[in-house]
Amino acid sequence: MELKPNLNPQAFMESSVDFIFKFSTSDNIQSFYECLSSHKPIEIEGILTKEKSYSETFENQVNEYIVPHRKSTSSYRSFYSYFGYKPVAIMGLAQGCDKQCRFCLRWRIEGGKEKIFDTHLIEEDLLNIEEDTIMIFDNDMISTSEKIHMLCDLLEKNKLKKRFIGYGSVNAIMANKEAIKRFKKNGLVALLVGYESFSETEMEYYQKKSKVTDNLDAAAFLKEQKIDVWASFMAHPKWDKADLKPLENM
Repeated sequence: MELKPNLNPQAFMESSVDFIFKFSTSDNIQSFYECLSSHKPIEIEGILTKEKSYSETFENQVNEYIVPHRKSTSSYRSFYSYFGYKPVAIMGLAQGCDKQCRFCLRWRIEGGKEKIFDTHLIEEDLLNIEEDTIMIFDNDMISTSEKIHMLCDLLEKNKLKKRFIGYGSVNAIMANKEAIKRFKKNGLVALLVGYESFSETEMEYYQKKSKVTDNLDAAAFLKEQKIDVWASFMAHPKWDKADLKPLENM
């Protein structure tokens, strides 16, 4: 079970925890350190304090995406890895997710509608990344053709040659094939794809926006484009060989 202070701050309310960031922004982080250094009381929106019994007097918000100061971790960056790619940097293009799958926490934390970050922030972040490989941690890196083309425009404009890996949904693959082909030319090498199940009943229960046949078609397209796939499934103890049979066609 994951513990998320944005959704479940109660899980952190115990004697060893002085402060809980229910959400974080550049403003409340800055204010927090200023109060600590000046020994002022912490009365900041988004922060719960043990001193005030973790009481809330503010509306919950989504965490602000803050462009990271990558030089601050320069001593460790050579060790960063993801699925065999090393070194690798991580970055975001957007927060939130329109798909709202039943099992996923991220859209509950980040919002049920995807919001793409300001293009200038994305470009600034790209230009600050020294690693050859970038992991984009959006819930769906290829959610729309517009987002894919925006990224490709920035890469081509700045003549950046990078390898990209990230998460991608089946319905996005099916809807954005031409944009994905362009992304492939601009460095897309691998996708972690949530196929989830071979059962239509399970897919409906998960509130997936794709069907089992879409899974097979998406897998065929990615194979044709020579894009590596890390397939994600929700394995059930009740599955038997018959349930895994469709895997032979992927």
